[in-house]
Amino acid sequence: TPGRYEKMLSGTNLDVNQLLSLIEPRQGKATIGKVAVNAVMSGCLPEHLPVLVAAANALGNSDLNLKALNTTTHPCAVLAIISGPIVEEIDINSTYNALGQGSLANATIGRAVRSMLLNIGGGTPGILDRATMGSPAKFSFCFGERADESPWGETLAMERGFAPDQNTVTLCGVEGPHNVNDHYGKTAEEILLTVGGTMAQPGLNNSYLGGEIMVVLGPEHAEIIAKDGFSKSDIRNFLMEHARIP
Repeated sequence: TPGRYEKMLSGTNLDVNQLLSLIEPRQGKATIGKVAVNAVMSGCLPEHLPVLVAAANALGNSDLNLKALNTTTHPCAVLAIISGPIVEEIDINSTYNALGQGSLANATIGRAVRSMLLNIGGGTPGILDRATMGSPAKFSFCFGERADESPWGETLAMERGFAPDQNTVTLCGVEGPHNVNDHYGKTAEEILLTVGGTMAQPGLNNSYLGGEIMVVLGPEHAEIIAKDGFSKSDIRNFLMEHARIP
């Protein structure tokens, strides 16, 4: 409704006609006004709008390769990872069940990103979005990260050069999450061997096309790995060597 739209715009001082990006594949114009409309339709609150403005900017970054993500037959989704003080300020879930339900912010922000891909970018299923099976992650996929709960004391955003007090949104193309079940690993290497073995799947796109894999560690495994002296870089190098099928 017009009232909800106007209330949503209270979350920003930017002009409604300001262009943030062109969203593939239709190269639709993501203006502040259009982002606000999709936020309202997705159930967002005005305090969520700055996150969506940042996400809309990121959707236009060529490094995301959004045209491929939004038109492929592969069941991939766009994941939004939120970092910085805003995670706590707007109650983005970054702990138990962070990749699932339980937080209004996670559900609605993730849904608004998908709505922008659909309504602005033109990613309509069966027309420009050619995903054969699709994925539940295409409804909504958003979670937060917090440096104070990491044994390494830094978030992905901090690794990429942002300060701890900066709010950031990182977007990436992902499949729905694949669980790694390890109840026997007592050391970093034992746990990471299980992770690497799970990554090396014959049916995975990356097995023959190449690509990046995102690993999300639970706090217990992360603590064990860190106590064994592994840095994040050590983890990446170990998995590069052991994510293989003999």
